[in-house]
Amino acid sequence: MEEKVQTSQDINRIIEQRLKKLEELRKLGVNPYSNTFKPRHRISEIIKEYIEKSNEELEKEKPFLSVAGRIMALRSFGKSIFAHIQDEKGKIQIYFRKDILGNDLFKLVKKLDIGDIIGVEGEGFRTKTGELTILVKNFQLLTKSLRPLPEKYH
Repeated sequence: MEEKVQTSQDINRIIEQRLKKLEELRKLGVNPYSNTFKPRHRISEIIKEYIEKSNEELEKEKPFLSVAGRIMALRSFGKSIFAHIQDEKGKIQIYFRKDILGNDLFKLVKKLDIGDIIGVEGEGFRTKTGELTILVKNFQLLTKSLRPLPEKYH
């Protein structure tokens, strides 16, 4: 969902697009710099606790997970979006589905960019490829990033 930045014109174009999204979020009543989300876990704790568990064990346990992190990757597939978020000690995949979030919340997902910081709550599971993932039931934008991440950052 984001191109590689190569020139100052590219950076300026990205900043303009993000400022437009920021204004759209504010018009929708979203605080783009919220401080009310309280994560219950760190990503490294989730990985440590669930990395060895099979999908069957995760389906049986249905762990409720609550984390915050910076979006490092976004991949959109129509009515579903995969992303990777990272905190200071770990990285995990998250999965947004329109049928779970509903139209209004899914529209907000479409306004997210690499570099934004979000808080997510949802259920842990494994994808078909075996990657530990959080199926997002709710999320909150914590920081809207206006500048793209430096190339070597991600």
